[in-house]
Amino acid sequence: YTYILRLGIINYRDLVSKQKRSALASEIKSVAAYVNSDEVREAARLVATNKQNNEVAIITDGVTGQKSTKVDLKTYLDGTIMKSIGQISLKARSTDQLGQRGGSWAATEALFKQMFGVELNPSFEQQWIQTLTKENKRSPEGMALITNLVNQIYQSAADQINKILATGGKSNPEEDVDFIARISRGLKYEAALEQEGVIVIGLSKGDFYRLDFSKLEDNIRKAGIEFEAAMKKSKRGGGRPTLVIIDKNSKEILFQIRFRFDSGGVRQYIEKGPLATKLLTASEET
Repeated sequence: YTYILRLGIINYRDLVSKQKRSALASEIKSVAAYVNSDEVREAARLVATNKQNNEVAIITDGVTGQKSTKVDLKTYLDGTIMKSIGQISLKARSTDQLGQRGGSWAATEALFKQMFGVELNPSFEQQWIQTLTKENKRSPEGMALITNLVNQIYQSAADQINKILATGGKSNPEEDVDFIARISRGLKYEAALEQEGVIVIGLSKGDFYRLDFSKLEDNIRKAGIEFEAAMKKSKRGGGRPTLVIIDKNSKEILFQIRFRFDSGGVRQYIEKGPLATKLLTASEET
């Protein structure tokens, strides 16, 4: 049996600090709940009863490949990733964030193309380059200019999305990919990148929940949900924009793209909403 923990020095010091141990009490209970779930018990039983001398290795790596993987915990059996619980991505305290993109025009353009099949108006590119300068990101006046531009871009994208939805959900009639398929694949990518077999476990209030992105598309279709795109603006920070994809009838949020300023730069966060949690969560007996 081998266990490897890799953390940045500050995070490691926080983890082993006795003074801060109580801050993790809820997460520790959540971990215990998941470890004692049927899923993990069955994986352990199969190893314990196979009448072989196996080598189990568990690696929790918070340092390596932060941009290339969403996996926080890997479990190997004789050098091979276990199928059932081999790749786990952890979400603590009910965090809704699935992914994030930087503030370059290329990243913004790629985000809307991948997630919605939307081509942003080319005229926005030059405005983006001219407006998102270091000086503007650091001054209230400049941040107001940036916020106004991003609001225009997000509103334009929302209008295009709603046109796509009004014409059968396909951004290109020749494509065999409709809106539901595209956003399902996009959200799965944000949760696990291109890696197959990743399971997402949320740790919250002393319990856990499991998000199964492989079933999202089917669950949306079974529910017969009609979607629309809408805009929200923050009450603080000069009305920073958030583009939301909602159930047209219940108005529940499936997911959203939220713009914010962050440490002298800008970020765009992809976050699941309550509707996504309902569609993704498998009930667990703990």
